[in-house]
Amino acid sequence: MRHGPRLTRGVLPKEHGLKRAVKEQALGPNLEPWLYERVNRLAGIENKAAILEAMRQIAIADGELHVSERALIVLTARQWGLYPSGGNAA
Repeated sequence: MRHGPRLTRGVLPKEHGLKRAVKEQALGPNLEPWLYERVNRLAGIENKAAILEAMRQIAIADGELHVSERALIVLTARQWGLYPSGGNAA
């Protein structure tokens, strides 16, 4: 039985300007505050576990779970209080 949302090709926008802006932030010196600001915007929504699962599915779509992708999932889970600091979200 599948848990969480099912992701299909074409669900996420492929806007090059948005992709470029996100990449610039991810590679820039202010990644952590930028990332936590976005994660905190979603803190009030329901079913955060499904969002984390969607993030995991996106991360492994290429057949690998990269260290940076895993870190993003773990940090997001911790920020939302879903896993203790020693827990494993990915």
